[in-house]
Amino acid sequence: MVRHHWIFVVVSVLVCVGVAAGLAWGRTAIYESHAQLFVSAKGSANDPGATYQAGLFSQERVLSYAQMVSSPAVLDAVIAELHLKETSRDLESKVDASVPTGTVLLNITARDSSPQQAAAIARALAQQFTKFVLHLETPPGATTSRVTVNTTNPAEVSSSPSSPRKLEYLAIGLVLGFALGIVGAFIREAL
Repeated sequence: MVRHHWIFVVVSVLVCVGVAAGLAWGRTAIYESHAQLFVSAKGSANDPGATYQAGLFSQERVLSYAQMVSSPAVLDAVIAELHLKETSRDLESKVDASVPTGTVLLNITARDSSPQQAAAIARALAQQFTKFVLHLETPPGATTSRVTVNTTNPAEVSSSPSSPRKLEYLAIGLVLGFALGIVGAFIREAL
């Protein structure tokens, strides 16, 4: 049956692959840049219990920090530093933060249509967030913060876009075209 309707199957595959290619190459390329921060609380070198408590404190805090990365206070500081013409709400849709389970690491991701801009946003976000945490975690009347945030992996300019993934689009178009061609061949045969 497929051999009998092979032209229909080939046309279905070509049309679906063509549509997928049009979608993949027609979308604006988006680049991602990543920065990683290490969060630590001050413990005591002479007291292992205090050091352990400081580690637990850091793990608890870093989960809250992931939510604060996209706060207006931090984003407005990034906008001012980079002289962006965006609002904090616009910038919020371009950034993301996550915490790998059981760590005190904070992964920051910035997305933009320009790879240089994505890297600049991620760098500025890491820097401004570090300042924000130092201010937030310094008790009234104290001169030092209870928490230290260090950049362990600075953001770099990405050489390839994160989306659209053109090969995935083409593969989906190929599979979908073949499936539609087979179903269409069965329907034509039935009719």
